Formats: sequence, structure tokens, C-alpha cells
Amino acid sequence: YEGTHTIEVQPNQVITLDMYGAGGGGGSVYTPAWEPPNGTNGGNVILTYLANTLIAGGGKTGTGGAWGNGSSYSNGEAGAGGTNTVTADSNFEIQINQNGNSAIIGSRWETQKGGAAIASSIGAVNGGGDGASGIGDERWSYGGGGGSGGRLKFKFTNTTEEVITFILTVGAKGQGWKNGGNSGTDGGIGFAIVSTS
Repeated sequence: YEGTHTIEVQPNQVITLDMYGAGGGGGSVYTPAWEPPNGTNGGNVILTYLANTLIAGGGKTGTGGAWGNGSSYSNGEAGAGGTNTVTADSNFEIQINQNGNSAIIGSRWETQKGGAAIASSIGAVNGGGDGASGIGDERWSYGGGGGSGGRLKFKFTNTTEEVITFILTVGAKGQGWKNGGNSGTDGGIGFAIVSTS
């Protein structure tokens, strides 16, 4: 889970990592309009070894809306899904490279939902946070939902006679912007599932 970890791969060992970026936080609504009520981006999950860098991208934040009055307002925007990046040699076999799901702006009468989480063996938990509902009689100046994190699964074979050490960094979930009753919710967690053979 969140934090920096080391993973040792023994000589001739095969290791599989299934990495899920964290979800972005949802946006809120703020008055006066000069303070942007945006959530924060979900953290990446990054594996590094020598010149190899594999990143399961965290979802992007939903932006917030600003309320002045019924004729002076702006609505938030939905956050994009996390984007994966792979720079890897032939010892890494990419099995799944799935970018995150973007949030979509729906009806202003309903909560702006975050991007859907990607299923994993521990459940669908890396989705984007929901945006805040709008205000006023017409429910304007709602916050956008955050995007979900991406998924990157790969298999690595240690073909050397030495122990190899990976550095794995799991970023934090995105925070929803909090403003009393009209708050964006937090995104889901980032994590990595490690198995060996």
C-alpha cells in the first residue's frame, strides 16, 4: 500500500506485479469564486530498476465550481483517468496496460460520479472520488468527479545470478476538496499485488 517498498527478486526467480494507480479526488464548490475548489490528483504507483521505470498512473482530480449567484457561476470539470508509462527492457513482459477511467459529467441534478475503479483481486477500490452536488435552485456550480487510476501488470524474470532489488513507490489517494456539506469525496487507494514463482 501507500509508501516506498523494496522488492528482492532472487536469481532465476519469476515475479509478477499488478499495479493500480490511486483515484483522483472530487471537486467542490466555493464562494467567493477566487479560490479554486479542486481536489488533488491520485498518486502514481512506480516501479524502478536501473533504467527501467514502469508507472501505473494516478487519476486526475475533478475541478470545482464557483458560485456567485444564479447568474454568475461556473461548473466543475471531470477528471481524466490515470495514464500509464512504460520504459522497460526485454526482461519485463507486459501483460496488462490499462489506463484509468475518466469521470463523466452527468445530470446536474445528481452527484457527479468519479471514474469507475478497475477490478482487482482485492476488489474495485481505485476509483475516482465524486464531485460535490451543485447549489441554488437549479443545482449549478457542481464539482467534477475524479478519474480512476490505471492498471499495469507485468511479469519479470531475473536471468542473472544476483539478487535484484526493485524500488516500488505507491502514491496516496487523491483528496476531495472539503467545504462543509458540499464536499468532493476522496479517490480510492493505489496499491500493488506481488506474486512469485
